[in-house]
Amino acid sequence: VVVFATNLADNYDKAFESRILKHIHFDLPTLENREAIISITIPSKVPFSKEVNREELCKKLAEISEGFSGREIKNAVLESLTSAVQQSTETIGETVFLEGFKKHKERLEKFEQERKQKGGISKEVKESKIKEKLAQEKVEDTPEKTESPEEK
Repeated sequence: VVVFATNLADNYDKAFESRILKHIHFDLPTLENREAIISITIPSKVPFSKEVNREELCKKLAEISEGFSGREIKNAVLESLTSAVQQSTETIGETVFLEGFKKHKERLEKFEQERKQKGGISKEVKESKIKEKLAQEKVEDTPEKTESPEEK
């Protein structure tokens, strides 16, 4: 058994795709999911400034991270922590995280624009194609009703 995970499913050719038994689509995390992921991903030993309310910070970061996958949230947290280390302060304010998440979001948006300019497929188009494929597979997996002799 082999499990593939990708957000670039449209990049695979039809011959490869035909060898995959099932496709399972996962939506991006909701606001509540992102908040929980951020809360778990920020290490508990981060030396926050006294004025930082961790719970409120996670809510703010969840709002900024609209459209982020779990991996992108993790990367935004790591970028923020790296920035904090480079600033060499004893405690960390929420600004470090807010700026880190905003920079990460800008980078992702720039990457998406560049991909569109190169003729790549947007996230929206990819998601609609995946949903179409899943709907088609459901139809193909549904057993056909056969008529009994009485129904004929």
